[in-house]
Amino acid sequence: METLRYTMPKIEVAATQITAALGTYCWERGCVDKIDSASTLLKGIAPTDVEPGATITVKFTTRLGPMKITMSRWLAENNYKNVMFKNNQLIAPTKAGTYFYIIWTTWQEGDAAYSFAIRVK
Repeated sequence: METLRYTMPKIEVAATQITAALGTYCWERGCVDKIDSASTLLKGIAPTDVEPGATITVKFTTRLGPMKITMSRWLAENNYKNVMFKNNQLIAPTKAGTYFYIIWTTWQEGDAAYSFAIRVK
């Protein structure tokens, strides 16, 4: 099975790196089904503190990036809300709290989901 080590996103806010976790993916030769709850997938990874309304940038550093990227905010088990993701940017909420996000990507070689968490101060 192909690995995704070169396809992890680079996620930043105000020059601070946000750690992401690889979720479920289907690559050329097969699929790996991971836990579908963002909070469980990110267990042990602390949310990154951000300012209200901060701009979060998501980029892929591979030569050929994903053909399609969409983003959702995790609300509850198997319940997601699509969020505005334009020009590789997401605007953080203005209300204080912890938020879990899922980046859904479609590549020439398959599909992959990545999760990350932020804490708005």
